[in-house]
Amino acid sequence: MQKSVSSRCLLIIVSLLWFGSASQGRSSLSVPPPQWTMALKDYGWAPPKSESNKAFFKDFTPAKLQALDDNTRILFVSDDLLVVYHTKQQGEDWHTATRQLEAFFVNAKDGKLANVARWPSGLRKSSFDLLDSESRIIVLHDGRFLVLANGTMMLYGSDLKLIKQKKLEPLDSTNLWAVQTVAAGREIFLRHESSLPLRVTYQWLDSDTFRVLSEMPGYQDHDFLVQAGVVAGENAVFFGGRSGIRMIRTDQPAKVICDDQVCRGDGLPYALAAGSLGFSGRTGIAVVDEDRGLVWSNTIPPQYSPNDFQFGRIRSAISGKRFAVWITAYHKTLLDGVEIRSSPTVFVYYVTNPKHVFALPLKSWGGDFDFALSPDGTELAIFDGARITLHLIN
Repeated sequence: MQKSVSSRCLLIIVSLLWFGSASQGRSSLSVPPPQWTMALKDYGWAPPKSESNKAFFKDFTPAKLQALDDNTRILFVSDDLLVVYHTKQQGEDWHTATRQLEAFFVNAKDGKLANVARWPSGLRKSSFDLLDSESRIIVLHDGRFLVLANGTMMLYGSDLKLIKQKKLEPLDSTNLWAVQTVAAGREIFLRHESSLPLRVTYQWLDSDTFRVLSEMPGYQDHDFLVQAGVVAGENAVFFGGRSGIRMIRTDQPAKVICDDQVCRGDGLPYALAAGSLGFSGRTGIAVVDEDRGLVWSNTIPPQYSPNDFQFGRIRSAISGKRFAVWITAYHKTLLDGVEIRSSPTVFVYYVTNPKHVFALPLKSWGGDFDFALSPDGTELAIFDGARITLHLIN
């Protein structure tokens, strides 16, 4: 009898220690069920047709690779309206097939379809959105948004009615046009690249009138090609590299604003609030201030290899107060108090605080997924390859 009681006591003590250590290691944040779930196929969406490797490489060219545009994207147009869109290809020949940008506008409060819109679109010349914005939607301020299709930049209001448009000319195989939103959607950054002769220009435009506010030639250096993409801020552009994150202002020489280890090497900066950037790199994530440098970072534990993790793209609320990022780990482990696995976990942070306010592991993982924060940062929408779910964030 004494032996049995001792064994039970030992079991209880070990269990308490195990659960105690587990609760300390894992996030204390509970993840409530989504506010709603919507099956996009119920409203006419269909995934792209699969193509065998044999068929794809039969007529393979670099241009065909650049023209691929299979993913579905999700954005908040406003706190009350989502848009989910993709490019539909009609025809087997990639070069001659017709294309449409198809957009599903969804009520963010109840997940019901509000509208469907389609625009004829052209062939993309680059798979990199910082170089080519054909068949893309860009969110602006107060429910306004841009549609870039068929070489035209179209401005729409919150009522989904066309306000104005601008043809991006010249438009041929030797010209690339790319758009980013800056200044909380009140300005547009327009990058134009011409290959004959090679010339790149950066312009900042008023998003309501398309009036040019400032302009500068494309940046180039001994370790940075002018053809490379840059991330736009207000009157400045940014890029990452081996020396860290570099900033180029319209009226000042280039300078490194973060040379910390987390800011070096492979990775891409993302514009957040005015004067601050997010960075998703090989060893972690960071927030950088244009003037003060590194504000905070979350990096992998020292006992792990960077090869065990992948830090994905950042999505910012247009207010700039919060941002979201996805993270995976090839071997199950903890990061920021949350268990990370091979399928993505989406983290939400305040720009000013390295402790996450929300973490959501994706249970179904089919490869094609996207996510977006509402303008005020209190809602997170997830597209998981077939469905849309909406989650509230405190």
